Amino acid sequence: MDKTNAVSGFYSLCNWIMKITYANLLWIFFSMAGLILFGIMPATVATCTVVRKWLLKESDFAIFPLFWSTYKQEFISANKLGFLILLTAGFLVVDGIFLSNIGGLIQMIFTVPLVIVTLLLTAMALYVIPVYVHFEQTFFVQIKNALLIAIVNPLHLFSMIISIGLLCVLYGLIPSLIPFFGGSVIAVLVMFFAMKSFSALESRQKEADIQV
Repeated sequence: MDKTNAVSGFYSLCNWIMKITYANLLWIFFSMAGLILFGIMPATVATCTVVRKWLLKESDFAIFPLFWSTYKQEFISANKLGFLILLTAGFLVVDGIFLSNIGGLIQMIFTVPLVIVTLLLTAMALYVIPVYVHFEQTFFVQIKNALLIAIVNPLHLFSMIISIGLLCVLYGLIPSLIPFFGGSVIAVLVMFFAMKSFSALESRQKEADIQV
């Protein structure tokens, strides 16, 4: 029995490695197909859509058709979201450079608000794609809810950031892992903790309904 369990566990591990590698290769290919700038966001949304099904234990589906259909269907919307994130990040970088150069009292006054806004937008950016692929909501509602869910689940957010940070350190030590696992494993981590946050939110809503 132990030998059977060990073989089954090894098979499951190998299967996961192959699926994650395949998803990462698709992410790289379709990001490049969109000339990176226009391809990375729809490819990331497609990857997270695939990962979401894995985490929901919906394994009976073909990866490529789902990836390709999601990539095509969400191409414009995903790029809108990506450009908004890029524009916001650019604005924060410009503000940071401006404050670092201006010095004096103005720098002291505005640095703390800038740091707070940067942290909030980082939290929103980490959750916005999971919210995008998990919920059917309008564009701005998705952005608002991504920020709110991140704020009310600080433990999951912190765990997500630490996990991604450690993974990036590993990639720095072993760069050869990046072509095989670079984006897909990050997608797994982000979706894993985001799904935990969604479950916690649903549990709170059910408890509130019961109390009412």
